Amino acid sequence: MTNKDKAIDIISKMCGNNYTEKNINRMINPAIIAIENEYKSLRELLFNLKSCGVNIPKKVYLKRIQDLIDDEEEIKKEIHNL
Repeated sequence: MTNKDKAIDIISKMCGNNYTEKNINRMINPAIIAIENEYKSLRELLFNLKSCGVNIPKKVYLKRIQDLIDDEEEIKKEIHNL
């Protein structure tokens, strides 16, 4: 699923059957908050795995964290562009 598809998916779930421009505009901020919370949880999960002694090479760990940050920012941009 592309980041644009993820943005459309979350907005459509929040709007339900009332997928109108007015409802889309009203749901932008809640959608952004939902994405921020989801990606914060994913980063915390990765951090907790590393903290619990799961052997994740430093380069892999840092790359995955950066990928999560990049994905979050791209999805938020896509939400704003809807």
